[in-house]
Amino acid sequence: GLFAVGPAGLLHLGQPQSSFAPFSTEGPHQINDLLVAGDSILIATNRGLYHWRSGASELVSTLPAAHPMKRVSFQSLCLSDDRLWLATRGAGLGVIDLKDGSFHQYRTDGGMAGDILDNHLRALAIDDHHNLWIGGYTGLNRLDLSQTAPRLYNQQLGDIKQSHILELGTDHLGGVY
Repeated sequence: GLFAVGPAGLLHLGQPQSSFAPFSTEGPHQINDLLVAGDSILIATNRGLYHWRSGASELVSTLPAAHPMKRVSFQSLCLSDDRLWLATRGAGLGVIDLKDGSFHQYRTDGGMAGDILDNHLRALAIDDHHNLWIGGYTGLNRLDLSQTAPRLYNQQLGDIKQSHILELGTDHLGGVY
């Protein structure tokens, strides 16, 4: 079927019938990103992270009430090796291990080596070399996912006057744009 997501919820245009699943919390919601994972759709909004499973009657908040990122504005989502990466507006980069539910958060911490450049992130992309590229308002980070303990690499964009990275993508040749 075909799906449409808007400020009020998700519309599934399917055969033999269509259905509408509203958000489980009051809206309107600004939709920032969608990620299809198996029979679910994850939805990044300005009011949290939601999911819809095939046949569900509403969009449900993905994170438990006590989670540190429960009420965060999510900007971009990326899935790699059973880990869900979360770019946020103001809360840095989050990662949830989908196997055991563990959570880790990367935040700006005074510009120390290994920190991300900005807590206000906009874009995520994974390349063929297992690098997670992280775009924000002050530059670009690369997180090497192939290491046991992933390592962040900062990349300030030098003399470029506008260092905002609002979107990222990869191609089949290994390029990152």
